[in-house]
Amino acid sequence: MTANQPPGGEPLWPLPGSHNLLQRKGLAAMPKLKPAVASAIVLWRPHSSPLGTLYSQWTAAGLAHLGWQRPPLEDLDVATDQVQRQAEHLDECMQRFFADGDGDVFADVTLDTTGWPPFFADVYRACRRIPSGQTISYAALAAAAGRPAAVRAAGQAMARNRVPLIVPCHRVVSRQGLRGFSAPGGLATKQWLLDLEQQGATTAKI
Repeated sequence: MTANQPPGGEPLWPLPGSHNLLQRKGLAAMPKLKPAVASAIVLWRPHSSPLGTLYSQWTAAGLAHLGWQRPPLEDLDVATDQVQRQAEHLDECMQRFFADGDGDVFADVTLDTTGWPPFFADVYRACRRIPSGQTISYAALAAAAGRPAAVRAAGQAMARNRVPLIVPCHRVVSRQGLRGFSAPGGLATKQWLLDLEQQGATTAKI
């Protein structure tokens, strides 16, 4: 089994019974877009991956949401050519990422930060600076965001991250280990992503 092949050769998501489990925990639709952002969506696109199909949602300002749930939206035909190109670029980045594990390919993906609390925005920017193939603690992330004492708030920002992979919350770990991961598949997905990136980083050095 290679790093870019999920265990058993099957997508990690959906897992048997996982949708019902997420519903019971109130996570089936998390994280939600704020109404002002949702109403501004001009484009959504599916993206195939070894982890299942991901769906991107775009506003005129950039990527607003990336997740495993198909958006409850009709087909939209109001996106500008620029937004269309951004969505195509994301698809190319995802193909490269899952092929060779280089998470740095997402560095130039433009995000719509509407609705981000100021500290969350600082946390997400700090998280995007973590090199692919490396991890840091929640305490180190809070410090990198300018508030060393706000470790719990940094953890909340990671839990509410609406653009996984682009804001690589899987690279943030507890001092005691991986701990929680709110994306579908949970810790299995987090470990798989870390293994993929670490293999990619090792290959790049050869």
